[in-house]
Amino acid sequence: MEKQDLVYVFLAIGIIAVMALVVKPIATGEPLNLFGTPEPEPTVAVPVTPPWEGRITASATTVAPTPTPTWNGVAQSLSFVDPSTYHVDLTQKMPGMTPPPSGNMPNTTWTTYASIAGQWSGTSSIFHIPTPYWRLDYANIVPMNEESPLFNLQVMDADDPNRFVKVINLNRQDFANYDSTNSTAYRKEQWNCKFYEGYRNYYLVINTQCITSYDILVQVPTSYV
Repeated sequence: MEKQDLVYVFLAIGIIAVMALVVKPIATGEPLNLFGTPEPEPTVAVPVTPPWEGRITASATTVAPTPTPTWNGVAQSLSFVDPSTYHVDLTQKMPGMTPPPSGNMPNTTWTTYASIAGQWSGTSSIFHIPTPYWRLDYANIVPMNEESPLFNLQVMDADDPNRFVKVINLNRQDFANYDSTNSTAYRKEQWNCKFYEGYRNYYLVINTQCITSYDILVQVPTSYV
């Protein structure tokens, strides 16, 4: 082979090599790399954390208001519950303190809102007063005899069990001259207690001794019914 032929052969080989380096990347869309330098790594965006402003933000929440119990005008009957529900021990000595009188109450007529009747010691269920003031009527108490009757009634704040709203004590002197032959003879109008507070929850603690029966009425002003 002549020298000129070898030149053509090497020239052809060079053209083929250049075509391989240029044409293929163009056809495939790849970047040209004629000098074999390493391709740069793709740039990845790094999220930037905003600086802390020194305060904590919280999303607003909406608290649903607690519905206020309503009364349909029909007197309810209070039930007896286990005294341990309110941590009451009926075997302990009964409290003897009596808070000062509530003050003057406007003249009004009364409607029975709730009642409880019985003979023995016990604790009532919780009741809610739907009016700004109310009255407790405990006139219908029948003693077994005149020697040793005893009746103790404690009005308790159900939202604060350590608060005695009112403590009522009736003993032998209060039951003097009771006529056992007349069931209505012992009803005393002064045996009621008025409260200048309402819209609260209460329960009753009752202690009896030598009592045949009692009937306690929770009453509210008729004008609110």
